[in-house]
Amino acid sequence: MTRDEFNNQSLPKSDENANLETLSRSKFRDMFSALDFEIRDELQHDKGVDLFLEIKSKGNNTNLRFPVQLKATQSIEKNKDGSISFAIKVSNINYLLNDSLPAFYVLYHQSENVFYYERAQVETECKLKLDRMIRIYMDWNVMSQMKARMHEEFSEIIGDNDKFFKLYSTSHIGDIAASSQDAANKDNIMADLEFISKLTDDFCVFNTGKEVAIEQRSPQDLYNERNDLGGILDILNSDIANEDLSDDDIEIRTMLKPYLDILKNQQVDAVFRQAFENPETAAQMKQFLPDLENNYTGEGVFNALLNMFKRLNEQDDYKQLRTSMQQGIKINRDRIYDTSNPYMMIKKAYEKLGIVLPGTTVPNDYSPDWYNELSNEYIRLDMHGYQEDKVVVNKGRRQTFRNTSEDAFHTAFASTCDFYITNDQKNLKKAEAIYRKFKVNTCVMASDEFVNHYHECLHFKGDKFLSMVPAIIQHVEPVLSEDGLRRIYSTPLFLFDYFNKLLVINDDLVSDKPFFLLVRQKPTNNWFLYQNELNVLINKLLAVLGSDLENHGSFQTIERTQIKEDQWPGRRWLFNGMQYQLRFEEENLRLYILFIN
Repeated sequence: MTRDEFNNQSLPKSDENANLETLSRSKFRDMFSALDFEIRDELQHDKGVDLFLEIKSKGNNTNLRFPVQLKATQSIEKNKDGSISFAIKVSNINYLLNDSLPAFYVLYHQSENVFYYERAQVETECKLKLDRMIRIYMDWNVMSQMKARMHEEFSEIIGDNDKFFKLYSTSHIGDIAASSQDAANKDNIMADLEFISKLTDDFCVFNTGKEVAIEQRSPQDLYNERNDLGGILDILNSDIANEDLSDDDIEIRTMLKPYLDILKNQQVDAVFRQAFENPETAAQMKQFLPDLENNYTGEGVFNALLNMFKRLNEQDDYKQLRTSMQQGIKINRDRIYDTSNPYMMIKKAYEKLGIVLPGTTVPNDYSPDWYNELSNEYIRLDMHGYQEDKVVVNKGRRQTFRNTSEDAFHTAFASTCDFYITNDQKNLKKAEAIYRKFKVNTCVMASDEFVNHYHECLHFKGDKFLSMVPAIIQHVEPVLSEDGLRRIYSTPLFLFDYFNKLLVINDDLVSDKPFFLLVRQKPTNNWFLYQNELNVLINKLLAVLGSDLENHGSFQTIERTQIKEDQWPGRRWLFNGMQYQLRFEEENLRLYILFIN
């Protein structure tokens, strides 16, 4: 083989991350004398341990060892105290500590050529202090502005991990994936993902296919997964002899080819052929499904729909589709754009045509009904012209249906939180309209509105929480229960950063004296992390009320078991002539405040 042949042959590209990992391992080993330490790589079934260090004594192996998770980064922004932060899953901390050995996290910072380290035990202690109680969801627009050092006061406020639990979703990954994938933009993408990871501690709300759940998931991993899936269509449309296909690509293509062949030969309903032959519909069919003409097979429909979806996401076809629909139902786009009641205008437009407006709930096996309903409703409002998004495709800017659909998903995911923060006024107004229609109790705000709301309602700490009860009774108009025994006060305040509803109960069958009950009005579509919330809430009650009557202190492991078995006795405090009882009833945490004299 000649030198030119050797240099020009097709070979796998070296991965920058893999090179950095190799470099960090090499430099880490160089710091330890082979006479005093033996370093072993954990190569098989790695669950978070990269290396084991065994201490030697006078040349003898001692079996005194400790696990190490080694991370590496080219550059990272330091905290004000000079330390460096990066996200770690709680499950990973637990895994490192389960064998009772001292365990360490080590980070190689290449630009400084320095290693930073911390004991895993310290990290788990810090994790228990992440008292995240009020849930906040921000769209990528807000997060990216924060990354650019805008909204400094807002950033400082939500940086309070004693109070706020911040989430990202797979739609944030979609927003980032929509940016340029050129090699020149790779560093920006990695920095964006790292910012999300640090801001949210990797807590992600996502659709599992059956439900919407909240777990710790790495934004970097989700981004890589999305890119892998995004290439499948290109794989399916490639010749199997294509030299650019990897072995994995060929395996996917080979596996799916029999099903594509079946689809190719399957005839479809004659309605598609008739639509192309009908002069009244032919123009629209040729505009939006040109690939289907003269190919009325299952494969033709499949390819036509995929290509239409691709054009909607990459070109300005959505603008044309939206205009055609608005003209078809004769709706006045200028009037509906900023109307106070878009649903009434849409309903009247369909009634004039004698058409019953179809619902937006389309049941499927891949997501909950409420998620489909909210995201589909968002698209419906935009399609009909209410606060419709701009569609722009030019050299320097690309705004397509993809942006609108991701905003729809943001709006659905945000309904799992107490607050949805967006500075996109079109997104904000559509989200408000949808939440009102479906009685979603998530508050939608711009970042500066949230700052004002924080100073008015959310800044309280410590014993200030106790003074909020009489203030609520004095200033909030209650709703009286049907039996007249309960006065219910819904409030924008969060007592102990958790309870936002106060009940005053005067029921002789329950107690011979009136008493107060604090409960949490959940975000409409929430997935609760009870263990975390209970641990945090108990610590806050201990800080204000002092030791509980049984002197249990912080949340105990045995209490976790008692809750699962529905045998938890709760907690009790005596403070200033009142008894406070924390209970877990009907899947909710409740705080009873009783007079004892």
